[in-house]
This record gives sequence, C-alpha cells and structure tokens, in this order.
Amino acid sequence: MRLAECFVRAPGWEVHVWLGGPWRSMVPEGATAHGEFGMEEGIEQWAASLARVFAGLSDAPTWHASLAGMVTGCTSEDVLPSVEAFTVGAARMVRMVAPRVVVADGAYQSGGRIPGLCRALGATFVALQCPGRPEPWTKTWEVLSLLRKHGKELARAAPMGDRLNALLEAETGPPLPDPEHTWLRLLPGCRALVREPPTSQEVFVGPFLPIAEHDLSGAQAHLQSHSADLAAWLDAGSPTDPVVYVAFGTLARLNVALKYRLAAGLTGGAWRVLWSLPLAQHDEVMSTFGKTPDGSRFRLEPFVPQAQVLAHPRVKCFMTHCGQNSIHEAVAAAVPMVCVPFYCDQYEWASAVCKHRRAGLRLDKVTATALDVRGAVRRVLDEPRFAANARACREDLLDACQRADALLESSAVAHFASKASCGGAPLAAALIVGAVSKEAAAQTQPCKVERACACAIQ
Repeated sequence: MRLAECFVRAPGWEVHVWLGGPWRSMVPEGATAHGEFGMEEGIEQWAASLARVFAGLSDAPTWHASLAGMVTGCTSEDVLPSVEAFTVGAARMVRMVAPRVVVADGAYQSGGRIPGLCRALGATFVALQCPGRPEPWTKTWEVLSLLRKHGKELARAAPMGDRLNALLEAETGPPLPDPEHTWLRLLPGCRALVREPPTSQEVFVGPFLPIAEHDLSGAQAHLQSHSADLAAWLDAGSPTDPVVYVAFGTLARLNVALKYRLAAGLTGGAWRVLWSLPLAQHDEVMSTFGKTPDGSRFRLEPFVPQAQVLAHPRVKCFMTHCGQNSIHEAVAAAVPMVCVPFYCDQYEWASAVCKHRRAGLRLDKVTATALDVRGAVRRVLDEPRFAANARACREDLLDACQRADALLESSAVAHFASKASCGGAPLAAALIVGAVSKEAAAQTQPCKVERACACAIQ
C-alpha cells in the first residue's frame, strides 16, 4: 500500500486497487478499492482460505515442500472457488479500468495471463518480488521425499489448475511466455542481503518500511506511548541481562509440539524473553511450564510495535519466522537473529541472513530440540561475530536508503521523494513512471507512461 500512497500523492494519477475482505481498510484515501463484479463475498472467502492454506504450510519441512503445499492447498475443492474469485476478479478489474500500468505481487502473474492481458491492453506489467532466490534442488532424496508425500495431492491438483487456467484465459487471453512476463521486477529489499546478483529485469529499490523511524529516541517514545508497562519491563534489566524477542508473524501456525520445544529452550537461560503471540495461543505456551513462569524473565504479549521493540537497547536477539518485513526491521536495528523459517520466501531470507551475511543461526522447525533452541540463542548472544555482522548489515541498509534518497532528489519527481520511506516505495514509483534514468537505476530501462492510471493487485 505504500507504493499506492506514492501515486495517490503524485499529481495527475488515478489509482485503482484490487483488495477486499479484512484488508479493505488498508487502501489509502484517494485510491479506488475494487471488489465488485459480484466478487466481494469471494474476496472475503479468499482471505479466510488463504489463512487456512498458510496454516497448513506451517509443518512443511523445506522450501519445496511448502511450495507443493501452496499448490495443493490453493487447488483444493474448498479453497479453489475463492482463488478463482480473486484471480478472475483481478483480471476483470484490469480489463474494466484499462490502466497504463499494473503493479502486482510476483505471485499474482497467474502463469503469465495477467501480463498477457496487459500486453493486449497496451499496459505495462510490473512485478514486486521477494529479493531472495528459491533454494535449488540439490539432493535426490528431497525430490523423492516430496513426491512420496505430495505426489497424490499434486496429481489431484492438476485438473483443478487446468480449470482455473481455463477461467483465466477466458478473461485474459493467452499468456505471455515467462521471459516476457514483465519489463521490470522491483525488489523491495537491500541488495547487500542477497548473494545472487540481480538479472537485467530486476532492481533493488530498498525496503518499503519507514526505516527512518528506527532511531533509538523515536523508538523509545513510540514504545512508551504504546505500553508504558512494556517499556518499563524492557528497561528494568541490566546491560548484561539481554532480552530475546520472539515473534513468528500473523500467518504462521505453531503446533503444540513446537511451542513446547521453543518454550522449554527459551526458559532458564541467562536472558529474558519477550514473546509476541496471538492471545488465543497464550494458554498453550503457559501450559508447557507446569507452573506460571517468572513474569520478570518471561513475558507474553498479543501484540507489540515490533520495530520499536527491536530498536530497544536491551533486545540483543530476535527469534523470527523470517518474513521480509521482520528481516528488514531486525537489520535496521542491528539485531542478530535465530531464524525459524516456515514456508516459501522465509527460507530464502533465512539463507540470506545465516549463510550470506552470517548475522544469525537457522533452526529447523521440525527437528530442532529444546537444547538446539537454547544453544542457538546462547551462541547468538555470546559470540560477538553475530552482533558485528548484524551491525554491518545495518550500515549497508542505511547506505542503500541514502543512495535511493539521493537518486530521487536528483530526479524530476520531487512529489515521490520521501525520506520517511528511505527511498523504497518512492523510488519504485519513480522507476515505474520512467523518471529515473537507465544508468542511475542499475541499468534498468524505464518506461514512459502516457496514461496516468495505475492498478495494484494485492
């Protein structure tokens, strides 16, 4: 939505967003939210269906297993109608609005059919994609294990996928071949976090998060206004009594066994624990202790302002599911991580943090024991190299933000410039309208926009 906000602020742009259900309130004022075509109920169902699919992925042991689970989950008989409502509705919106530019998550290319529709309408398709890379197929046993576990489900998914493709093709026409899907892929992250170089179509524009808010004084004030009690709890410890902050996002679902292993491994160490966890799951965690834990050492919260918590000087380690926002918030605060990826791009981010930048350690959510959890946290806290590497990541991130801001200031799009966003969303907007030169924007050919109308599919 930050990208949509940039276009709403810019003069002469008309912004349409395909977004409904519980996310409708996120559409910025001034943009037109779409859920018509008789699809509003379908979008509501899509939100619930998506949550069920992701909950089912939480036990997937590898990136590839989570991808297989995504395919079989989205093509199951109870979820497919919602998927159809969402994807077909998005195509109908594009056809009705006939925009000059369509910006969508890379996952919503629909096998090249949305880009194909854009080509037919004379529109440009721009993808927002995770900056990481899928894990390669390196072990034969992984392939065999995946086929053994998901082969039947994948076989059943094939005709469902064919049905969805037929519905889409009726709306969009034939798909574009993969190399022609987009003229530009915008990667909302920091280049320094990713080992592999970008392709000729890809540009790292920096995170869309307001990184400038991560200064310590501002973070402390925000945290105090959110919860004076939580701020006091964080302040209460000494510099030699670090806090381990634990959070696994909003979609990951931890089974009871994993909660038990995490709770057992996190307690009893030379650190305090702050765990952000949905309120409905608090009792499950508490039941693993047998008695109420010491509130001064172990604290559960249903929600915390994560960026501000990470910026607190007592927080020295972050146990995370490795969502893109969480990774960048931790890097912005120079906090090393214990990575517990659950599915899809989270494995890519965990690899970037642990293998490429060596700013953390990775745990397997299926096999890690309580001793593994405790050992990983202890190492991240005790070995100075993890904190040093996290600080180096922060410097690279801030440098990228500053260069993005400078690039914007030197271009002809002052209405996009916004240091509060550290360049990510405004730079992406500037690239889309072709306001930044090819040489200045990592050798990417900009596109001249003649019709000031953009669609976003979220």
